[in-house]
Amino acid sequence: MRKYFYVITSIIQIAIMLFAFANVPQIVDMQMGFLGDVKEVSQSLPQIEPSSNTFDIFESLDLRAYFTRVYYVFIFIVLLTNLHIIELASENKILKKKGKIIFYYAINLVMALDISLVSWFISLFALIITATTKRVNENDFPDKIEKVQPLPLKDYDKKDVIKAVGFIVAYAFLHFIGLIVLKNIFIENIHVETIVNVTSVVFDLLILFLAIFIFKDDLKEGFKALLSNKNGYKKLIFKLLAISYATMIFFNIIRIIVTNAPFTTNQTALNELPFIYLAILAIFWAPFIEELVFRGCIRRMIKNKYVFIVVSAIIFGSLHAINEDGLLNIFVSSLPYVAIGACLAIGYEKTNNIWTSVIMHMINNAVAMIVSFMVFGG
Repeated sequence: MRKYFYVITSIIQIAIMLFAFANVPQIVDMQMGFLGDVKEVSQSLPQIEPSSNTFDIFESLDLRAYFTRVYYVFIFIVLLTNLHIIELASENKILKKKGKIIFYYAINLVMALDISLVSWFISLFALIITATTKRVNENDFPDKIEKVQPLPLKDYDKKDVIKAVGFIVAYAFLHFIGLIVLKNIFIENIHVETIVNVTSVVFDLLILFLAIFIFKDDLKEGFKALLSNKNGYKKLIFKLLAISYATMIFFNIIRIIVTNAPFTTNQTALNELPFIYLAILAIFWAPFIEELVFRGCIRRMIKNKYVFIVVSAIIFGSLHAINEDGLLNIFVSSLPYVAIGACLAIGYEKTNNIWTSVIMHMINNAVAMIVSFMVFGG
């Protein structure tokens, strides 16, 4: 009986979302009308004086396009979560995965609020039913997840350290210095941007091949360990990501208060890149290469785990904020990156597996890309 409840409610949710998908322009019109009413009411009240032209800021943005992207992403997420709920229900794993189901309905509550009140009430009702249903049978309880056993910490010799230093130098030259020199050489060439962009792709591929060659043993051994205990690694990765997001949000609030800028210089520069190129760079290339540089290489040089975590996080954070104006802005803008850098280093230290921090980094950047798409579009 329980199985059919979740299947039927999820099918209804999917039907509502498909209808909403076909009517996003009308939903956006309603939202824009609501914002217009709020503005009109605020302006008719003389005792309310919005600071620094709040509505002028809204009007400077393409809110219609912004809301359209947001609603499409929300609908897509609600569809995915309900499809997974149907899958779990068909396998009689609703109570076994109770925590995940509650999380899905919490997401649905947030995402469906502006899209469909019917969907919102269904999500609320299903969440209450799930939360109040007790596990009784042995099969209702989640399987025990085996704790991740760290790989043996290798005793790296001078040759390994030299390789790590060489890779950092190659990364710095090919990814930064070489392109700056190249741009200055062809500064008067009308095709300078094309030359630099093509060379950048070639240099990035060279760095990738060099990374695989130097770290092939660590990558192969770590990948085998990951596959042998996927659930254990998944639990550890999402636990550390939750901590990193909490600290990043806190430090980003501080950064915005101090710098009065919604985005860092690094984020603004990335947002100007073509979306597809940025997605490949941010979700795949950067996490893989940066983890080998900031975690893999530095760990070969520093044996003490606490010193490694601190040094790795500070270098990672500083380099992501180096283009800010003034030491104060560099410091506060580096804090969110230091936070994620510390969590990535902790993930690597706890497992001695570079894939732990690589996957964490990929997920973090993928989430950032989704947010970027909603705000700036493709």
